[in-house]
Amino acid sequence: RVLVGQSEGYILDKRFIRQDGKVIDTTIAVKCLRRADGAVDYFVVLVQDITARKRAELTQRQLAAIVESSDDAIISKDLDGIILSWNVGAERLYGYTATEMVGRSLALLFPLERQDEFTQILEQLKRGEHIQHYETERVHKEGSRLYISLSISPIRNGGGAATSRVC
Repeated sequence: RVLVGQSEGYILDKRFIRQDGKVIDTTIAVKCLRRADGAVDYFVVLVQDITARKRAELTQRQLAAIVESSDDAIISKDLDGIILSWNVGAERLYGYTATEMVGRSLALLFPLERQDEFTQILEQLKRGEHIQHYETERVHKEGSRLYISLSISPIRNGGGAATSRVC
């Protein structure tokens, strides 16, 4: 219950089954407006179908759980190569925790003689190109060389432009 001046309101989420059997999720907002003597003058009820939002939230939670539980290193980064997310698989492979890597440049994992590869990969991804099963080397936190095969895909915004990548 929300009290604001002479009005009070209620907001709740409720699932309904329509006559056709379809299940829908809704948010119901009720606002009561009272007169100075406290009697209800009138109230407004708004019912909004939030089924699509609830499905999107569920899908997002499921995908996040898949990424987090994957044995594969799954790393997202922006178009400048700054790491945005780092899963447990990446921690196992590279030796760095998410806390150590998020916000830093992915170039940290490239051997010195392969720094030009970092720039080339970023340029390809800015053009929206995918990189599939690319065999290369990276550097573990302790300095040892890792021989890996990676795939990188651009993530696109609603307009189709590449905004970040996951590899």
